[in-house]
Amino acid sequence: SITVPPESNLNEVLADPSVILVTLLPGKYYLTDILKIKRKGFQIQGDSISDQIHIIQTNPNKDGISIEANDVVIRNVSLHVPHSNKVALIVSSSNNTKVTDCHFYGNNDFFTVYYAGPSNLTAGVSTLQAYQTGALDKRNVFRRNIVYTNFSGDSVSFSLQKEATFSQNIIRGGKVAVYMCTDTMVDRNRIYDSSSQGIFISLPSHRVVISENSIYHCNQSGITIKQQTEHIDPSGQLNKVSDYNIKVNG
Repeated sequence: SITVPPESNLNEVLADPSVILVTLLPGKYYLTDILKIKRKGFQIQGDSISDQIHIIQTNPNKDGISIEANDVVIRNVSLHVPHSNKVALIVSSSNNTKVTDCHFYGNNDFFTVYYAGPSNLTAGVSTLQAYQTGALDKRNVFRRNIVYTNFSGDSVSFSLQKEATFSQNIIRGGKVAVYMCTDTMVDRNRIYDSSSQGIFISLPSHRVVISENSIYHCNQSGITIKQQTEHIDPSGQLNKVSDYNIKVNG
């Protein structure tokens, strides 16, 4: 494990393949490229509360952090990626990851947080087959984070997840989109000032529980559950919402 001093370039520090546990002290850190985490069990942790530890993407053409490995943990940091069409946090082809107690600062025209599911899928048949066979990213956790964004679309996209948890987060300025997930919990979140919906559930999704969320000042409905016609059964049959066992409580 290493402790990194403030003002460091994290792309340079984490280029060492032997590094697995990184502790950041209070202060500012910088990215000059996307930080791709491809090491199983890799951890980034702040040594204080998240609003004292800031990771700033200085390259306007790059996303922030991309998790591409299992068992990765990120906690107690703030990540700033305010650049147009760039994502602060991407999680893809990863299982058992935990992102907790972090702050994410995004832009006004794209995702801030994007749980993308398996990276080998393309829109259409392959995505639907993966969903139907359960070949999704599994047991990822996004908990007690704050997301700041002005995007009217999917500020947080939680897509193609199985047995996942999206819990106790605060979303300021955009909606949470849950897209083709199964056996997933979305609970005790607070969502403020979305210019569209608060939570959007895209069908098909099965056994998703939406519980005890608080949604304030959304311009459209607080919670929307909608069938996406580009992902229907090959027979063309549209199921009823009740067939998907979506539970909305509180």
